[in-house]
Amino acid sequence: MQTDADATVPEASRGSDARRQRPTWWRVAGWALKVGVGFAVVFGVYHTVLPLIVGAPWAGVLDVLSDLSKRQVLLLALIWFSGLWAHTFVLTAALPRLTHRRALTLSLTGSAVSNLVPMGGALGIGLNYWMTRHWGFSKPAFTLYTLVTNLWDVMAKLALPALALAALLLTGDVTHPQLANVAEVSMVLLGLLLLVMLTALSSERATATIGRL
Repeated sequence: MQTDADATVPEASRGSDARRQRPTWWRVAGWALKVGVGFAVVFGVYHTVLPLIVGAPWAGVLDVLSDLSKRQVLLLALIWFSGLWAHTFVLTAALPRLTHRRALTLSLTGSAVSNLVPMGGALGIGLNYWMTRHWGFSKPAFTLYTLVTNLWDVMAKLALPALALAALLLTGDVTHPQLANVAEVSMVLLGLLLLVMLTALSSERATATIGRL
């Protein structure tokens, strides 16, 4: 027989209690299944799909790496880490009160997620968002941080080839219509990104709106 006290317990609470009462082995098995599926997807993408797309089998990559000496590998690792540490000055400038240690943590974790899973760029930004909110930073602050540290990189990558193609168009050295279309589309995308950046920097309200979008 259901008592009045039982009737007043919300359904959500009952479901939550039921989940908490599940055996430990059941929760561990569910977690292991999720992790296993995740690793299987990542392994399939990087072991089979990616080499087919880029035309670079892992055997060829290993052959190149095997030709490097330990000193060369160490030097490359040092250059890689130096670049990451130098980039922390950009990150701390884009997000005031962010320390260099935390900036390096954001860079490493965001890059790890972005490079290892499909649609990793969005997931990496989501992870960095959760981390910065946990550290006490506001949503508009993270939005500006993301725009400054990501969109400027994209704009630079678009600007250099777009300007080069535009110069070729002006000099008349480009006769292929597809190449001309690429130059025009690149310039339009560059202009749109610049407009988004300037809008975000114009006011905190605009920044919050873009962040929600």
